[in-house]
Amino acid sequence: MKKVLTFSIIVLLLIGTVATAQTNTTSSQASTSSHQNAPILPFSQKPEVALTKPEPPPTLMKDLLKVFPLEDRIEFIDSIALLDGRIVSSGYISLTRTQEMDFVNKQIETLAHIQTNKTFAEKQRKEIFKLHNLVSPIPDKLRNEFLDNLMYKNAMIVSAYIDGLKKKMKDDMIAALLKDIFPLGDKTSSPKNKIRCSDGICYDAICAANHATSEPPYIYKPGWACSATCGEPLKN
Repeated sequence: MKKVLTFSIIVLLLIGTVATAQTNTTSSQASTSSHQNAPILPFSQKPEVALTKPEPPPTLMKDLLKVFPLEDRIEFIDSIALLDGRIVSSGYISLTRTQEMDFVNKQIETLAHIQTNKTFAEKQRKEIFKLHNLVSPIPDKLRNEFLDNLMYKNAMIVSAYIDGLKKKMKDDMIAALLKDIFPLGDKTSSPKNKIRCSDGICYDAICAANHATSEPPYIYKPGWACSATCGEPLKN
């Protein structure tokens, strides 16, 4: 049983592209092999159509998906595909192991919620990145911690806990990973307090819950990193 989400398709070719990427995953974990052939729910956005729902605050993946067992939600997050930091598709079979499809759809609709009455700059990447391909070299425990603590807002990944990654990855490797996951940021972002910003990424920072009154839209938090825009429109 499938329920078609009410979001318009961002790119018709996207589904075929991400489906092909799924068949190429090679993780040794059983959870990964089970989502290789899982159906895909496409997320998308149509900027000319405004949503009436209020924009949700930045939310951790583990908080949205807390009712699901760790293994199942990690498999779901691992299957997410990103286009310029936006969540555009994912497998969902792992979430149906313990919950009915109607409930799963509600969680996915929350994750895919897009505040389309905002105008985003045309400065965008065209390449689709799949989280599985980006994080597969990371040891299981650190990878799961990283995926579970990804923060999304406006259907974009905007913050990540990176302290654990530092045990196995050099700073430049972490920066390259974040650049593929986060939306393109403003390279001229100004540091705040102990926060260090570079190339659109701010370190020791997390997107603020009340971003509307926070300027810049992030706050100091050691061990974390965030997009310099925190999902807000780029300044031209």
